[in-house]
Amino acid sequence: EQLDRAIFNEQALDGRTIAEAEQTLLDVGNSAPMYRFLVVENNSAQGIDLSSLLINNQRSHVRTINDGISVFSIMDEYLPHLLLLDVNLTGISGLDICRMIRCNPKWLTLPIIIMTDSCSAESRTQIFECGATDFILKPTVEAELRVRLNTHLGQLNYGTAT
Repeated sequence: EQLDRAIFNEQALDGRTIAEAEQTLLDVGNSAPMYRFLVVENNSAQGIDLSSLLINNQRSHVRTINDGISVFSIMDEYLPHLLLLDVNLTGISGLDICRMIRCNPKWLTLPIIIMTDSCSAESRTQIFECGATDFILKPTVEAELRVRLNTHLGQLNYGTAT
């Protein structure tokens, strides 16, 4: 009788609506963590393509910006789990942004993947010297991006990702 009354009133036995109770069941069933990606890409079209790729392949929320200067204020507000950073930005280099991010103790363990169109030994050395976690060549290959993300997000699962 109590269950019938709960259904009639569209409330679960603990006072939540049926929709809220159903959502809880879905959330428990989908226990994969929700990741926040921040994409800093000079080319808006490539940024949108990359965002679509990330949303389709991960349980995630993606924020894309094309302004390297605003990345610092957005990071403190958005609290990304992973940063995809274009090396060639207008006004400031992605490598310089990476160096500045690594100066903040709050972001020392943030995975930063630099996106570049150069795979020379010198470029790779500069990428790692600035504090990047990894790099990926542009144009981005979906399978490679997925593997790299899974690698870095898997490492986060043992840390403080929320």
